[in-house]
Amino acid sequence: MTPTRPRGFRATRFFALAAALTAPALAVPGSARGQQGAPAAAAQPVRSVADVKRDLAQADQELSDALPTIDLLYDPAKRAAAAPKALPPMRRMTRLFEEYAKLEPKDAAGVAPTILQFRGWLAVLGDQAADDDLRRLTLSNDPAEATAAKAWVLVAGWVKAAGNAPAQEKLVGELATLAKARPDLPALAQVGGVLSETAATPALAQQVERTVADDLRGPAAEGVAATLGARRRFKALENQPLVVEGRALDGSKFSTAGWKGKVVLVDFWATWCPQCRADMPNLAAAYAAHHKAGLEVVGVSSDRDADDLKGFLAEHKEVAWPQLFDPASPNGHPLMTKYGVPSTPTYFLIDRKGVVRSVRAQENYKDLIPKLLAEKD
Repeated sequence: MTPTRPRGFRATRFFALAAALTAPALAVPGSARGQQGAPAAAAQPVRSVADVKRDLAQADQELSDALPTIDLLYDPAKRAAAAPKALPPMRRMTRLFEEYAKLEPKDAAGVAPTILQFRGWLAVLGDQAADDDLRRLTLSNDPAEATAAKAWVLVAGWVKAAGNAPAQEKLVGELATLAKARPDLPALAQVGGVLSETAATPALAQQVERTVADDLRGPAAEGVAATLGARRRFKALENQPLVVEGRALDGSKFSTAGWKGKVVLVDFWATWCPQCRADMPNLAAAYAAHHKAGLEVVGVSSDRDADDLKGFLAEHKEVAWPQLFDPASPNGHPLMTKYGVPSTPTYFLIDRKGVVRSVRAQENYKDLIPKLLAEKD
């Protein structure tokens, strides 16, 4: 999925270079060896920052192809399947960020959290050298570095304990201890977000969220707390009645209340979202196949310019459903914020009774639509 705007460490790809180069300050990890634990390589010709950024972009794309969504890391079977392809570009990006920090000392503190983060995900994927590096850094003389390393060691243990509530409950306690010791450390807020999203039970997720909200402070903690709040709103929509209202592209008022008795798919998307465009032919085919049976679709566009949306619709006549657009909100449609929609594309499916049956229907709408249409109003 593509977030409406870069959030945290991730933008349109798995890790965002721009986010890494502007990350909150933290001491630079001091590992001098590569992810494989080999001795330092022989002296190489000095490279430019442009060279490093070019290589980072290439490795970032390879990593995005291997791990199109971070959710794959939370499933043991999917994680094992993705590891062979994901580990090489992830190791290479770690080395490249370290190289960038040496070439641009003024940005070194900003890049450091991303280097630690990469080591954390490498450890999750089974890279023993990265795991060893993290554990060594937990003994650092720099308190911030040591605490951040402990936090990512905690993430590795948490992901591997997926579904094991007792094991994760112990780790929640460890996070709370770290938070009380270093409430201003941005890495702890980021780690809290990961733990909340992948908790074995809702109660554990709530414990993590309380730690972030009550024990941490600073912009990073505030941002993660806001994200977690949006996630709660998003999840709470399922199995609840919902009427979607807004202004259509032509300025007229629109409400799904006028589609009583219909199955409604709400598509949160934008023309600048590659995955949205890629799935549009499939969505259009589903609309054409089921419209007469009672399927309606409404788009909620986060385009920044009405002309972009109008141009796309003019070229794609098969996209024959209404589009909601807000010219006063160039950073995403207000309905995305209202409902806590995390990314584009996101599809809601509303049944004939007006109840939301799925807020992640982009994953299986082709199967869900016929089932909902077969239900009685």
